Amino acid sequence: MTCARLAVQEFYPFNRNVQLNVTLAYAVGANAKTLGIRMDEPVTGRPGSGASADFGNVSQVMSAFDLRYGVSEEPVASHTREMAETAITDLALSNALPVAKTLSLTASDLLCDATLLESAKIKLADRSC
Repeated sequence: MTCARLAVQEFYPFNRNVQLNVTLAYAVGANAKTLGIRMDEPVTGRPGSGASADFGNVSQVMSAFDLRYGVSEEPVASHTREMAETAITDLALSNALPVAKTLSLTASDLLCDATLLESAKIKLADRSC
């Protein structure tokens, strides 16, 4: 025996799966619908959630939701050169204001509706949702 030991140290921590707060996602979706915002579905045929790799880690410790709004006439895959070019178009910029209004309405809903706020807190605490 040489008394040798092998110690493995994790160099890059794995990115965790995204856990959306369903309560917040529904509240945002309802406000977006009220304002007439066209929401984009994730582009099919791409692996993963389409979110940035660290979004999953963030969603483990704080409430998170995925908001996809139209920046072009046809959906564009996130984190691509095409998205970078599309995100600065007049259409994309004009669609950003209603999205900001949607987020403001949702924040107001959370401040004014104790039941909604409590539900969002429960979803955060219960990571099985």
